[in-house]
Amino acid sequence: MQTRALVASAPGVVGVRPVEIDLPGPGEVLVEIAYSCMSPGTENRVLSGKQAGAPQFPFIVGYSAAGVIVAAGAGQEDRIGERVFCPGTSRADIECCWGGHSAHAVLPGRRAITLPEGVSLRDASAAKLAAIAYQGLKLARPLPHERVVVIGMGPIGFFSALHFRAAGADVYVVDLMENRRAAALAAGLELVDPSREGFADIVVDATGAPGALVSAVRFARPAPWDGLDHAGARLVIQGSYAAPPLLPYDEIFAREVRVLVPRDNSLADIADVLDLMARQRISCQLVLGDFGAPENAAECYAMGTKSASATGCFRWTP
Repeated sequence: MQTRALVASAPGVVGVRPVEIDLPGPGEVLVEIAYSCMSPGTENRVLSGKQAGAPQFPFIVGYSAAGVIVAAGAGQEDRIGERVFCPGTSRADIECCWGGHSAHAVLPGRRAITLPEGVSLRDASAAKLAAIAYQGLKLARPLPHERVVVIGMGPIGFFSALHFRAAGADVYVVDLMENRRAAALAAGLELVDPSREGFADIVVDATGAPGALVSAVRFARPAPWDGLDHAGARLVIQGSYAAPPLLPYDEIFAREVRVLVPRDNSLADIADVLDLMARQRISCQLVLGDFGAPENAAECYAMGTKSASATGCFRWTP
C-alpha cells in the first residue's frame, strides 16, 4: 500500500514523500500513525550522516510514534481499533533508520504496545524517549534521600529528571540554554550552579557531548575514607554520542564513581512509562511541543535546541 513518510534523501535534506509498505502478514499489524515524536540529537546526527550503522540514503527516520491498528494479520485480528505505541515501520520500499516518521507502519504485533486508558496518542508518541531515560533510572537504583544532577535538558534529560523525582530523589538540573532552563523551572525542577562540585549521589549526563563527562563527574560526591562501607556515587552515561565519550579517569578514580551505561530500552520499559503517564507520575506537558504537519520537518530539525520545549511531535492525521 502507498503511504507517506519523512525521508532523509541526502545529508541535511529531509522531506515528506510517498513510500510503499506491505500489508500485515501473520502476527503483524498495520498502524495508522497519529503522532510521531522527534529525538533531536539522534535524528540530527542521522541526518548529518554521522550515525554509526545508519543505512545509505534515502531512508525513513524516527523511532517513536503512536496510532491506531487499522488492519492485522492472522493471530492479531482482535486488535483492530486498538490504540498503540509504535516504534516505526519494519518494512518499506526504501531503507528504514527505525522508520518512525511514517503515516502508516507495519510491524510485529508484540512490538505495538497497547495504551492504557487516559494516555493520549500525542503523549504516547514520546514513550520511547521516556523509556530510554527510565532504563537509566533502573540501573542507577536511586534512594529517596539521594541527590541527583541531570545535565542536559533535551528530551532524554528531561524525562530522566522527571523519573528520578517520581522515585523520590532530590533532583537538580543543568543546561546552558535559557529556554531549557525556563522549561525545567516551569516543571518544578531545581537549577544548580554548574560550578558546584562533590554533592551528588547520581549524575546523569544526557548531553550527547563527548567532552561533557569531564565536568559531569565533578558533581559526584567523593566516597569518604572513614572505614565504613559507603557505596560510591553513580555516573549514568545517558547521552547518545557521535564519537566515543571522554572518560575523566582521574576524577572517576578519586571519587570511586561507578559508571553505568544504559542500553536503549526494552518493551517492558515502554509499558512501564505508559503506566506512569496514566497514573500521572510523569507528564509530557513541558517536554513535548507541537511541530504541526511533518512537512514542517526541515524547519523543526534546523531549530534544534532553540525550541521552547525539549522536543516536539508531528501530526500525521487531520
